Amino acid sequence: MSRETAAEIVHKVLVRGDRADPLIAARAERDRLDAPSRAFLRELVFGTVRHHATLDHIIESFSSAPLKRIERRLLSILRVGLYQLLFLDHVAPEIAVDSAVSTARRRFSKRAGGFVNGVLRSIGRSMQRVDVEPDGTDPRRFVPGPEKSGILFDRDVLPSPGDDLDEHLAAAFSYPVELISRWRSHFGDEVCRTVARAGNARPRVGLRVHTSKVTREQLLAALTEQGFSVRVGPVEGSVIVDQPRGLFESSCHLEGWFQVQDPAAQRAVLALDPRAGESVLDLCAAPGGKATQIAERLGGSGRLVATDVDADRLKRLTESCTRLGLTGVDVRTIGRGADTDLGGPFDRVLLDVPCSNTGVLGRRPEARWRFDAAMLKSLTGVQAELLRKGAANVRPGGCLVYSTCSLESEENRDRVDVFLAENPGFRLLEDELTLPSTEGWDGGYWAKIKAPE
Repeated sequence: MSRETAAEIVHKVLVRGDRADPLIAARAERDRLDAPSRAFLRELVFGTVRHHATLDHIIESFSSAPLKRIERRLLSILRVGLYQLLFLDHVAPEIAVDSAVSTARRRFSKRAGGFVNGVLRSIGRSMQRVDVEPDGTDPRRFVPGPEKSGILFDRDVLPSPGDDLDEHLAAAFSYPVELISRWRSHFGDEVCRTVARAGNARPRVGLRVHTSKVTREQLLAALTEQGFSVRVGPVEGSVIVDQPRGLFESSCHLEGWFQVQDPAAQRAVLALDPRAGESVLDLCAAPGGKATQIAERLGGSGRLVATDVDADRLKRLTESCTRLGLTGVDVRTIGRGADTDLGGPFDRVLLDVPCSNTGVLGRRPEARWRFDAAMLKSLTGVQAELLRKGAANVRPGGCLVYSTCSLESEENRDRVDVFLAENPGFRLLEDELTLPSTEGWDGGYWAKIKAPE
C-alpha cells in the first residue's frame, strides 16, 4: 500500500505543488503506518520527487506514448516504480514492477497496467547497475548514482552534452536547467557535478553534542552500543548518523545528550561566538537548532531572545530546551514586518534568514523545482528587510551574523555587500560558503558583520 500512497503524494507534490512532509505525516497517521512503513513511504516520495526529471527522460526513451500524453496520475505510478528499479537495490525488480502494474490496473484499467508493465520491463532489461562509470561510456547512456556509481543503459536516455551541457547535466542529475547553469557559472563544471550529486545523496542526520552533559566520544560510544552507525562530523562537537531509524526513541536523545543539527548550520553559531553573560538575539529562531546552540554556549548566564513569526515551529524550540535542560531562553512570536521592541540592543544578533534552500536540496527535494528568478527576487527582498531589522537591534560595536542554507550569491555575499553599501560603518569581518557533501552534510553561508562603535 505504501507504493500506491507514494504515487498519490508524488502527484500532489509535482502537479499541485503541495509539500511532501505534511502529506506523508497525514497518511502515516491515517493508515497507522509503523516506523518501517513510514520510512519506506518517505523514501519513495522524496526519492521520486528528487529524481523525477531523470525518471521522465528515461520513461520517454522507452514509452510508446510521448510523456505529455501520459495521464499525470499514471505517470506518477510509473515514476515510483522506476525509482525503485534504478535507485533502491534492496527492492527486488519484480516487486517494483508488479506493484506498479497492479496499482495501474486498480486505479485505471487493464490496458494501463499493460502499458506500465511494458515500459518498466523494457527499462529493466536495458539497464545495468555499476559501481564505477566505465571508461569510454557514452554520457547519454549513464545515469549517475551515489558516489561514483550509476546505471548504464544500452541506449541513449539523456540529452547529448555536446549539444547542451546544461540540459545534459539537468537531466542526468535531475535539476532545473537554470540551477545547473548558475552552478556551472559560479563554481565550474566539476564542482557543479559534485554539488548536484551531493543534493541527490540520501541525507544523513547531523547531531550537535550537548557538551555540558557528555563528550563526543561518550556519545559516539553510546550510540554505537545502541546499534547506530555513527561517525565524527566535520565540525568540533558534531556527529553524523547514517541510519537514524529509532534515533529519537534512544536514551541518548531522551536524556538530552544531543540536538539534531547539521554541521553546516552549527558553523553560523560558532562564527557568532556568543559568550557567557552576553545578550543575544536570534531573530529567525524556529525550529530552534541554532537557538539551543546559543543557549548552551551562554551556559545559563546572559540573555537569549529567540523570535519567529511561526508560533507552531517555535513550540519545537521550547520542547528542545526542556529536553536539553536549557533555561533562560525568552521565546517570542512576532508579526511579519512588525518593528516589535525586542528589548535590545544586543551584544550579538543571529539572522538565519528564509532562503531558496539550494544548499539543502538533499533534505528538501521539492525546493529545486520551486527555484526560479522570481522566487529569488522575492526572497532577497525579505532578506534585506530582515538585515535591516537585525542591524537595528545590535549594540554599537556588537556583532551580527547573517546566514542562509543557500548557495546563491544573490542571497549570500551579494546581499551582504548591498547591506554594507547602504549602511556605512558596518564592516564585514569574515564570511564562509560551505558546499554540500556526499559525506553527509549540507551547504550554507554565513557572514560576520561588526556594527560601528
